[in-house]
Amino acid sequence: MSRHKSDTSYTLDLFSQRRHPAAEHPELTWPEAARFPLNLDTIFVQHSVLPDLKQSREPLIVTGFAALDRIIDFVADADAEAHVRIVFGSEPFPSRR
Repeated sequence: MSRHKSDTSYTLDLFSQRRHPAAEHPELTWPEAARFPLNLDTIFVQHSVLPDLKQSREPLIVTGFAALDRIIDFVADADAEAHVRIVFGSEPFPSRR
């Protein structure tokens, strides 16, 4: 768990070597489920994520996969002063090609 001097929030490292970090800190709770966007019926992740990315001066997109046409559209429409960063993931094993 890390805490910044000027920050009253906590970051819980779920991948630490401790067995049950959440049990060690019962004062920490999960955010409301509505804060985790998902595609469901007529609700789409893009409705939450795109406005957030568009208002940022330094948007960071980290994705394991992406529709390249949507990424190209986002970068093309980004403010000229924005510093867009994109990280693409890959399969953890060699490709067949």
